[in-house]
Amino acid sequence: MQIYEQLSAAERAVVDGLIGSCRSLNWRQRHALFMSFAERLLARLLNEAEPDEAELQANEVLSVTVAAALEQLDVHQCDDGWCALHLLFSARDDHREMGLAWLDDHPVEWAVVEKTVQPTTIH
Repeated sequence: MQIYEQLSAAERAVVDGLIGSCRSLNWRQRHALFMSFAERLLARLLNEAEPDEAELQANEVLSVTVAAALEQLDVHQCDDGWCALHLLFSARDDHREMGLAWLDDHPVEWAVVEKTVQPTTIH
């Protein structure tokens, strides 16, 4: 059973909204969209929990949301570093394995992506 099918109606609506917004975007543009979602999610959770707990909850929700979105986008292969980045965020083992395999085969391309990704920190 796919992760998407296990989500509540409200959670599926969030995934569907993200999918609707990102279908025509490339992977780098999708990254910006998902990071915007993650920042809004974290800001909401920071109002409800301590920073460490909020960040943990946000990471959990983000990994499930990314996995469900990748399922709905029907991603079965990785073709660039930005796609690999999304696969690594996924809650699904097969997604993470696909992303890691791409990284192993394309270290130079991955270095370019890695340089441009800004880690999220909470102060």
